[in-house]
Amino acid sequence: MNYSTLKKGVAASLVALVGVSSLANAQDAPATNSSAKVFGGRGQYKTWSLGVNAGVLSPVLGIGGSNDYTNWDVNLGYGISLRKQLGHAFGLEGNIVRGKVSGNNEKAGAPGTQFETELQYAADLRGVINVATVDFLRRENSVNFFVTAGFGLAAYNPIVTTPTGTVNWKDVKEARGDDSYVKQAYFPVGTGVKFKVSDRVSFNLAYTMNFVDGDNFDGTYKSTSKDKFSYGSAGLEFSLGF
Repeated sequence: MNYSTLKKGVAASLVALVGVSSLANAQDAPATNSSAKVFGGRGQYKTWSLGVNAGVLSPVLGIGGSNDYTNWDVNLGYGISLRKQLGHAFGLEGNIVRGKVSGNNEKAGAPGTQFETELQYAADLRGVINVATVDFLRRENSVNFFVTAGFGLAAYNPIVTTPTGTVNWKDVKEARGDDSYVKQAYFPVGTGVKFKVSDRVSFNLAYTMNFVDGDNFDGTYKSTSKDKFSYGSAGLEFSLGF
C-alpha cells in the first residue's frame, strides 16, 4: 500500500466529513433531555461525551491485504474516548486504546515463529460523521450509524520468537541506551453504530482499521507491505453536563 496516498486519502476524508456534515440536516443531534425546545438555544444540548470500551485487537483487517504472519490471535483491548459534537452530524473525538496484538507463521511452514506486540497506547484524533439515524415511530435518533477517520501516534514493543531464540525490542533499545517504546504514526479509519439507552447514555459498537506508518509493529521487516491492526469494540458513551 502506498502510504503517501493513504495520508492524502485520510486528509481528503476528513475534509469530506466536514463537507457532508453541513448537508446532513436531519442527522443525530448532540445529547439533550426530553424537555428540549425547538428554539431553546444551544445551551440545552450536551455537546461533550465520555466513552469507555473494550473489545478485540488483531493484526489483520476486515478488508484483507498482505500480512507478515499467516495466523493471527484475538486479544483483549480496552480504551476511552472524549467527543465534542460540533454540529448535528459532525464531531471530533480523541481516543486512547491499549492491549496486545499477536500472531504466528504456522501456516507458512515456520512453526515456533511468532510475535507479540504490547500496545502501550494508541492515541488519535478523529473526525466523526453521523451518516444515518433510525427511529420511524418516534422520530428520535435511537439508532445512529457513523464513520470515522483521523491521525494518531502509537507506542508499542514487539517481541519476536523464532526457533533460534527470542528478540525483545525493548531490551535491544535498552542496550542502545534508550528504554522507550517504539513510536509510530498511524491512520485510523472506522465505522460503527450507536444505540440510545437514555438521554445521557448510549451503547456503541465500532470497528476501526489502523494503518501503521511503518513496518515494525510486528517486529518483522518485509518489503511487501506496512503493518496494520484492527480493533472491534463495544462500549458505553455518557453525555456530560456541558
